[in-house]
Amino acid sequence: SLFDNKSLGRDGVPAVEVSRQGSHITVIINDVKPSLKPEESTVIPMQFNYQFKPELGYAPIHQKMDGMNEAVKSFYAKLWSLEELNNLSVKDDLESEFTITEEDIKQFNKSTLGESTPTSSTSASLDFSIVISWKSLIKSL
Repeated sequence: SLFDNKSLGRDGVPAVEVSRQGSHITVIINDVKPSLKPEESTVIPMQFNYQFKPELGYAPIHQKMDGMNEAVKSFYAKLWSLEELNNLSVKDDLESEFTITEEDIKQFNKSTLGESTPTSSTSASLDFSIVISWKSLIKSL
């Protein structure tokens, strides 16, 4: 479940943290940055800030939007391993280059199919094309 500490599998970090200091409410959503190797997965936090105004009666909690666009961009850049995009303009040319190893394909097949592929014929499923094209696709966003 969403509030199960074990759902992240990362040092007992809760999926959602909520705190209040006076009229300021902070909500942190911890998301797991996936990895083909579970031991390499990390937790990426996304912080939301709210203001509690009880005098308003109806809808007394309001989201503070200062810096929110930058925080969302930074969160997804970290989650999708695109930290280098934080300083790009929408007019910049985008390129991507990386190497895929036989071990990468085996790890992907094991994590998605729940099995190991024979070492003599390692073939990537069509789903692996998402891994291959992910950075190039997401950079334009």
